[in-house]
Amino acid sequence: MKSISSDRCLQGELHEEALNLLQIRSSSRSAAVSLPPFERDGRTVSEITTEMGLSAATVSKMVPRMESSGFVKKSQDGLDLRVFRVYLTEKSREIRVELERTMLEVEEETFSNFSPEERVLLERFLVRLKETLLARKI
Repeated sequence: MKSISSDRCLQGELHEEALNLLQIRSSSRSAAVSLPPFERDGRTVSEITTEMGLSAATVSKMVPRMESSGFVKKSQDGLDLRVFRVYLTEKSREIRVELERTMLEVEEETFSNFSPEERVLLERFLVRLKETLLARKI
């Protein structure tokens, strides 16, 4: 069964709760909540926008805040100087394991009253809702 937190609609909320549980200082919380997924580093702002389901304006504001908090660094693309790539720093990598572990704990706690069948149904409903909203560009 696919994890319900893999849907980007819920991931931001789970990140927020996980960080609250980790008691990360509020000055760095907003940047850490927005960490791009760890699977692939060196993404463009456009790629992050698509993968995280956020607007370009949101990501364009988010990256400088994350950079000033030390979670990411930006560098120009070697082939296209108009493009910047975003790389996770050691600081963001240091919190990865605990962040992922805490997110799983939050997910289990959040959905502890749901049966496996109910989780599957909920995920289906959320996916359909997201598809409907994206199709209407709401």
